[in-house]
Amino acid sequence: MSFSTQSTANGGFAPNFPGLGTPIAGTELPTPWPTTQPTFGGGDSIARSPYAPPVGGGFAVGGTDPGTSLFANLFPAQGTQPQGQQGALGALVALFTSMLSSIASALGLGSTQPNAVGTQGPQLAVQDATVSSLGDPHLSATGTAADGTAMSTKYDSMTGHRDLVDSDSFTGGYRVSTRTTVPDANGIAWNKDASVTSGNQTVSLDNAGNATIRTGNVTQSLESGQTVSLLSGATVSRGDDGAVTVHQANDGGGTIETKLLRTGDNRGVDVVTTAHNADLGGDIMDHAAGRPERHATGAR
Repeated sequence: MSFSTQSTANGGFAPNFPGLGTPIAGTELPTPWPTTQPTFGGGDSIARSPYAPPVGGGFAVGGTDPGTSLFANLFPAQGTQPQGQQGALGALVALFTSMLSSIASALGLGSTQPNAVGTQGPQLAVQDATVSSLGDPHLSATGTAADGTAMSTKYDSMTGHRDLVDSDSFTGGYRVSTRTTVPDANGIAWNKDASVTSGNQTVSLDNAGNATIRTGNVTQSLESGQTVSLLSGATVSRGDDGAVTVHQANDGGGTIETKLLRTGDNRGVDVVTTAHNADLGGDIMDHAAGRPERHATGAR
């Protein structure tokens, strides 16, 4: 059986079955998108669902104002403020950002802070400098300040240093730390381990020869011959002799590099840091300037 359609009074269409005359009540097909704002319970006497499309397209969500669409909430017109403190899109973006921040924080990843290691205190600009903690441990800092002044300090320290030397001249910051053994009967101690923190990652070597990279709560071993790039842009490598080197550069031509190596008797870890065109701070630099050390920690 064939049929045609005819227009209804409200602008819709209904099937017109041959021989039946007027369209069958209730068979009208939906009205096309209205050209005037639909009303609810009056106006044009047409009963419409609260999900009827608003003027201008979009899709109205039940419970919202008749003229407000989901897309209007997501993408408010320029210069207008979405309903509430922020629109649906803003809420989604905020939630997504919060989730990413939580994950990064848990893993200790991708810090956007220029100095994530939290270096503190004065920084001295240097042309070149060498800072070391050797043997049982003998500390020293030698080099030339940016103004051409020569610097040199040497002293013994039987305690560990959470901030032996640091720099805020590099992405994420850069800090060298040591922990000492318990002093022997003669009061002599050695570096039990030494670490370099660049950004949110820490590279360590202990006096048993174990080298690791810690990112948040995740620790991975560093084997001889292996090279790893850190999130801050620093490069970590371990030589065949077991030495661990952490090198970092900045866009201004500055460099800093720390070498960690077990002592000849394997009692401790020697530390040598060299810097070029960089700012340096930390306990050794404080000592050289006659300031009290702030990060000595003792044996652990």
